[in-house]
Amino acid sequence: MKFFTFCVDIGKHSKQELETCLIILLNSLEKNVKNYKIICYSNYLNSETKKLKYSNYNIEFREYYDRTINPIYSSKWLNLSFNKINVCKDLMDEFKESYVWIDIDTIVTYDISYLNGVDNFFVPINGPCRNKNPLFVNDDTITVPRCDYIQSHFWKISSKIHKELFETFDEIKSKNLILRFDIQDLFGYHLYIKNFYNTLNILGKNYKTNTLNSLSVWSPNGNSHANINGLNNLYFDGRILRTTYEKDKEIHILSFTMETMKKLINTEKFKELFGDLL
Repeated sequence: MKFFTFCVDIGKHSKQELETCLIILLNSLEKNVKNYKIICYSNYLNSETKKLKYSNYNIEFREYYDRTINPIYSSKWLNLSFNKINVCKDLMDEFKESYVWIDIDTIVTYDISYLNGVDNFFVPINGPCRNKNPLFVNDDTITVPRCDYIQSHFWKISSKIHKELFETFDEIKSKNLILRFDIQDLFGYHLYIKNFYNTLNILGKNYKTNTLNSLSVWSPNGNSHANINGLNNLYFDGRILRTTYEKDKEIHILSFTMETMKKLINTEKFKELFGDLL
């Protein structure tokens, strides 16, 4: 499998915190996805001394760059996140194949090599929460149910879908709409408002329906970020990670945010579940 990710210091988290998450991600890939390669774009990990630390992993470091022509946010973090889709296009042009985006604050818990068999997938929150989730800062009437809301921590697109997404993005700009949160709201508008939903692979919805891979892992109503209660309800059933909230579902990736990872990483439950990745 071929992945790409960012490990970029923008002053939001310490370099050590970023690298701790990167190491956990890499160890989870080593454990569960034997045939993988990951390209990591970084603005500080490109020296030979730094790269030596990662010599046991199948990782290639590249200098981070921002190819956003007209940044749409004042936030460095949101512009960094939106730039994922620009770098994705460059990788597709270079290698003539699609790479899987994965956030560095993600743990792979299963052999997800089956995703090589599709040229696209997206991850919704799932769960039962049907609160209206707006997609735009300046129009709260355009919404999707919270359970259908698409995350941007883990996805794959083809060149064709990339082209269609930017056609949708141009349409959004022509309507003077401002996306709330980078590409995840672009994904949501494209899938649900423009009705591309049934033509694409939505994990847990119309593809691999036995899995949970997003925020619904962390609370019974699927409307919470990572937290200690959700962590305490995780358990391994053999090699399959599950939650007591939905015991019939398999968790193939576990998504955090940097803030929640920092809070949970030193808990006894985290060490019980993932101590071998630290």
